[in-house]
Amino acid sequence: MSNKDIYKNEYEKITEKEVIDIFYNKYSIPLTDFLSNLKEKMYKNGNPILNNCKSKTNSDFLEFILYNIKLEKMYKKNVSL
Repeated sequence: MSNKDIYKNEYEKITEKEVIDIFYNKYSIPLTDFLSNLKEKMYKNGNPILNNCKSKTNSDFLEFILYNIKLEKMYKKNVSL
């Protein structure tokens, strides 16, 4: 995102930190729930590959998603927050 500026309006630029805060505020609970459901489904289907997750797994998962999305697009979609 740092190579492109994002503007709240025609005069006011939004910072990368503000966009990241929007990401965490909007998506951290649904993504954490998604990961929990994925772990449970894997276990129930006899694929317990996510049973030994570390305490940092949820935050690592959120960071993985964060750094693999287009923040500018996510911001523009959620600008009406």
